[in-house]
Amino acid sequence: PPGAAHFAWNGMFRLEEKLKMVHPDLLSGVAADETFARMADEQGLSVDRPELTSLLQADQRTYLAGDILCKMDRMSMAHGLEVRPAFMDPGLVGYARGLPKDMILKGRKGKLTLRRHLARVAPWYDLSRRKQGFSIPVHAWFRTHLRTFFSDLIYSGSTRECGLYDQ
Repeated sequence: PPGAAHFAWNGMFRLEEKLKMVHPDLLSGVAADETFARMADEQGLSVDRPELTSLLQADQRTYLAGDILCKMDRMSMAHGLEVRPAFMDPGLVGYARGLPKDMILKGRKGKLTLRRHLARVAPWYDLSRRKQGFSIPVHAWFRTHLRTFFSDLIYSGSTRECGLYDQ
């Protein structure tokens, strides 16, 4: 369903994949509910027809606060950088939340509104720069230079002894 799918795009494993990893002894008597549907429910989203504003607010509470901003904070501190995410300015967030839904959904028009607002409040900001992601290539690392480390960790005696995973 759309509400669950909204959280699934950011996940690593589907339910059937998670069930294969967990030790079978731990699965007895456990309700194998779908994590993403549960996340939607916890965020107060309609699983079948979530509202756009509800999805945006759920992202602010979960993905943004618990993932993106956390990564940025850790990486900037690790390199001695002081970082101020421009789009997290409370005034700008409040302004964006007040925009009509149809403007947000039209994409280009919403970006034009943002660019005009930024030109007024942050004339120093380079509006010609292309969008840049901040993802970590974990999947590629586990297939390449971290493969041996990851394999050793999964198949180690301590991992086997903890009894959580089905090696």
